[in-house]
Amino acid sequence: MALSLKRIRPQWLANLAKNVVKVRFQKESARGREVYPVLASYNITNRCDMRCVYCGYPKMDRRELPTADKLRVLEKILPGIPALDISGGEPLILPDIDEVIRHAHGLGFAPLVLNTDFLQMRRHEVLLDYVDQLIVSLDSTIPAVWDSIVGVKGACDRVMGNLRHYAKAQDEKGFQININAVILPDHLDQVLPLLDFAAEIGVSFNAVPRVDGFEPNPELVGNPEYRALIDELIRRKAEGYPVLNTTLYLERVRDFLPYRCYATVTPKVGPLGQVFYPCTKMHWVAGNLLEEPSLWAVLQRAYREAPRHHCGRLCYMSCYMEPIHYLEHPISFLAEGHLRRLVGRRNGLAETA
Repeated sequence: MALSLKRIRPQWLANLAKNVVKVRFQKESARGREVYPVLASYNITNRCDMRCVYCGYPKMDRRELPTADKLRVLEKILPGIPALDISGGEPLILPDIDEVIRHAHGLGFAPLVLNTDFLQMRRHEVLLDYVDQLIVSLDSTIPAVWDSIVGVKGACDRVMGNLRHYAKAQDEKGFQININAVILPDHLDQVLPLLDFAAEIGVSFNAVPRVDGFEPNPELVGNPEYRALIDELIRRKAEGYPVLNTTLYLERVRDFLPYRCYATVTPKVGPLGQVFYPCTKMHWVAGNLLEEPSLWAVLQRAYREAPRHHCGRLCYMSCYMEPIHYLEHPISFLAEGHLRRLVGRRNGLAETA
């Protein structure tokens, strides 16, 4: 995530710092969930224009809010939570997505992130004036492979073409593109070519293992070829390849090591405004933002009153695992240069850093 200091709210940095203090020096009071949110994820729709073989979203509730209520949800997320990720499903299939993201930008969310499959980006170029990061799904550079994974003929060529095209606009517009690749047991050989492609066009790269029902795919657990691939990603990251994963994350998913989850660092809001607590895996709704004063208020009440859910086995999803790097190992996080990436590109700061 390459952003300008002008696009990071002071509260965002303050929440980062307070979490580090709480987890590192007040461990007796940090019970895993009672941390300050740094980025809310608004899964604005469960609908998608792809049918990925590993995705469960097509089976989920397809109802959505009218535009006015979506804007109200944004307004309820903002107090106490300075940054926003708009995800799905596929947000770009929504006819009102331009208005929604423009409103989110106007409210002051910073950083403002969009998760997308990138198929419809040419219809929504106006969004490049408002977002700070685009997270683009791509699991292979081979058209026959990617098209079969997502169930859309021509998807690979369209997505890669859009990536090449919009990568050239990153410095001018001040956003960053990040390719997010799911590591599939049948396609381990696709990951490193994706990293090479990312390096070639000047975007960052993130790799995550396939999870099934939030559990690690059994064909990856103990797989020596998978472990060797993760080791190679760690090595290439050290060499300067644009691998956005933290080294700690890669080491943990290589062997699926246990970790302490701080799920509410990145709280999740569903398409109808529902707040999942402590995470989507638990399927427990703590409130609905159309009926609550704010997301932060819902979380504070849940910290005090909600049942102490225990998920059993950990899910190894990067949105939950990655935050522990800065929480538990802030010096290592800084040493990898992640904070510098957070304050770099917009308004020319990258050139003067």
